[in-house]
Amino acid sequence: MHLLPYLQDISQDSATALANFIYIRLQRDCVSFKDISDRLNSASKKGDWRDVDKEPESEISKADFDDFFKVQHLKYLEPNGDTVNAHFTDSTWEDHFKNGTYSRLSLSKLHQNEFVIAFIESNNTIRMNLSKPGDKYRYRILKKEKGYYSMFVQAVGSKIKLLFKLYF
Repeated sequence: MHLLPYLQDISQDSATALANFIYIRLQRDCVSFKDISDRLNSASKKGDWRDVDKEPESEISKADFDDFFKVQHLKYLEPNGDTVNAHFTDSTWEDHFKNGTYSRLSLSKLHQNEFVIAFIESNNTIRMNLSKPGDKYRYRILKKEKGYYSMFVQAVGSKIKLLFKLYF
């Protein structure tokens, strides 16, 4: 491995932080690596997240889109089953995690069924390794169901497409 000589010359904490960053960032950007990781961790998957090859069409009306932003407090399940509380306004998005950490992002509405959030900061180990300041994630609201919204998300510049549920 090309990193081993470098890793041997830095502190254990720095090596661990670098390894975490590489492992988590690869899951965000590399389809092959994410597929391998998902297969290895399939027994521990408890969330609503699902990979898709194609972006689904939205069934959301303009009124449903406007109503979505009136809710302001939603929840989603992490792949490990933990609940994340999402709080948002017309221009901000905050995730609050079970362990007391957070992520802050800016929010921009695009049109009738889409919005983009841009990463600002986080003190959550996974999120601060997953995203760099300015990284953007495009969301599409697919459908309002009983108790949740069906959602599509894709990191801008990534080929990985995901579906999940946002609960209200």
